[in-house]
Amino acid sequence: MGCHQGKLAASTDTEYESQIQVALADVANGTHKNITRAAKAYKVARQTLKDCSSGLHMSVKDYSTS
Repeated sequence: MGCHQGKLAASTDTEYESQIQVALADVANGTHKNITRAAKAYKVARQTLKDCSSGLHMSVKDYSTS
């Protein structure tokens, strides 16, 4: 299985954050049928991707501007 990035990876690693944004865009535009497939394709945590799509997760950049 893929390696886990750790709890703070999505909010502190800009490359990981970029992968999350691309994965969410691909789900929105239909490239991937669902969050699970997008998470596997971009090697990001499914739960983090789900949280981001629900507005439960904020990157450090987004948090600092709010």
